[in-house]
Amino acid sequence: MKRFLCCFVLILSLSFSVSAEEPAVRERIIGSAFKGLANAYLASCDFKKEKQRYIERLDKTSDEDFMVRYGSYWLLIEKLPVRIKIENGFSQTMTREQLISRLREIRREDLQEIINGVPDSAISKEFDRRIKRLGKKVEKNDLAQQIQILWQRILKKAGQSGEKTHKVSRPQGKGNSPTLN
Repeated sequence: MKRFLCCFVLILSLSFSVSAEEPAVRERIIGSAFKGLANAYLASCDFKKEKQRYIERLDKTSDEDFMVRYGSYWLLIEKLPVRIKIENGFSQTMTREQLISRLREIRREDLQEIINGVPDSAISKEFDRRIKRLGKKVEKNDLAQQIQILWQRILKKAGQSGEKTHKVSRPQGKGNSPTLN
C-alpha cells in the first residue's frame, strides 16, 4: 500500500509541473488525485469499523446539524450520475435516519462507485473552496503541495477512529519526489 501511494503521488507530482495551468487538465488532476487517494484509503481501512464509527457519529448528531452538514455534502452528491443517486436513495431531502439505514447496507464497492462517480469539476471546485478557506499561506503552494495539505487534513479527521494514518512528505528542493512516512 505504501508503494502504491508513493508511486501515485510521484506520478501526480510529475503531472502537476507539466500542465497544471489549464483549467480542464487541472480539474482532471485534482479529481483523479482525490479519487485515487480516497479509493486507496477505502481499500486499506477497516471498512466495517469505519462504517460503524460513522453511523454512531451520525446517530448522535442533531437533526439541525445533520441538515447543515448534509446540505454541504449535497453540493457533491447532486453532481453524481442519476443512476447512482437513485440506487443509493440520495435526495436533497434525505433524512438522518434514511442515511443511517443506507449506510448499514452499503458495501465498500458501492462507496468506490460513488467516489468514482463524482465529476472532476465538482471535486476541483470543492478543493478550491477548501484551499481558499485555509488561507494565503496554503494558496501560495504549488498544486501538489496543496493536494498533500488538504489530504493530510482529511486523513487527520478520518484518523479519529484510532487507525494509523500515513503522512506524505515532500523533500524541499528541485527534483525531489514525495515520500511516504
